[in-house]
Amino acid sequence: MKKVVLMSVICILSIAVIGAYAGLLIVEYDKLLAEYRALEDEYERLSSEYTLLRSNYTVLKGNYTLLNTEYMKLKSNYAELKSKFTRLTERFLSLRERYDELESKYSRIERIIEVRVYGHADEESLRTIFSGIDSSDVEYIIEDLGIDRQMPDREKVKRVVDWIMTNTMYVSDPYIPVMIEDELLWEDNYIILPNETLELGGGDCEDLALVAYALFQGIFGEDRIWIIAWRSESVSHWGVLLKGQNGWCIVDPAGEYVTGIKELSLTLRVRNIRGKEYIIRISPMDIEPGLKSWLISRGFARLEYRGHIEFGDLEGVVNAWLKYWNEEWIYMIANSEEIVFFDSTEEFLDFMRS
Repeated sequence: MKKVVLMSVICILSIAVIGAYAGLLIVEYDKLLAEYRALEDEYERLSSEYTLLRSNYTVLKGNYTLLNTEYMKLKSNYAELKSKFTRLTERFLSLRERYDELESKYSRIERIIEVRVYGHADEESLRTIFSGIDSSDVEYIIEDLGIDRQMPDREKVKRVVDWIMTNTMYVSDPYIPVMIEDELLWEDNYIILPNETLELGGGDCEDLALVAYALFQGIFGEDRIWIIAWRSESVSHWGVLLKGQNGWCIVDPAGEYVTGIKELSLTLRVRNIRGKEYIIRISPMDIEPGLKSWLISRGFARLEYRGHIEFGDLEGVVNAWLKYWNEEWIYMIANSEEIVFFDSTEEFLDFMRS
């Protein structure tokens, strides 16, 4: 009986414990269920946000790709524009430099036009003429002559004289209208610059002397070259005086004169129908340059020098030139550095010796 009662008590206690535990489990379950549902809601929310973010990311990625493409295109265009800008800047600076150079030349030419009539030009006017001589106008000729520093002075002079005798001729100045002291005069004695003489293919004594001066200036240097001029009662004449390593020399293109040369001629050898040969000597400065070049290049004519180009003492060189012309005195020497007038040859010689 006691065993039955004990078993009953144990059963009742077991049921009570199980019931209590079951209640705890139910409470824990409800708690976990609530947390689960809360997590499920949070998951749904995060999933929705993730989907939205992914969608935004896809849009942003597309925009980034588009912007990157545009950026690369703009970068390429910028590099191209920068290159063009650099080239345009260089061209602008080059044109600006050229403009300034042309403006300077124009100003000089404008002054030269005002004073180009030699007969009425004073020292200031002649200085303006010399300032208009640009050695760059004859650089191509000097290069063609193939002159180098080691070459003897005589050979340098001969090459320049050969070129002038072949490529220019003596041409008297045509009459042009000139305003002098508010009076319109017609003058036929005026100076043109070397580039003008070369363009025309010739000029008178002043013009041809300035061509020789510009060439020798580029070869010998400014401090060794002068325009030298003699004068009589009625006329004057220009040549070039140059100082070499072994003395002085005068080159007078219009007069076909070089110190030491007795005669300078264009020599032609021709035969008649019987085969007899004749030698014809012509003044080279009387022949049109194109015809001279044609005759010389085909072997029909050549420049001949009777004598040899010489460099000597100044007095002997100057007196020989004056004797060639049967004229009276040296009245001027000039270059871009100085212009000096004289009343006699002796005064000139004294000045040069000093």
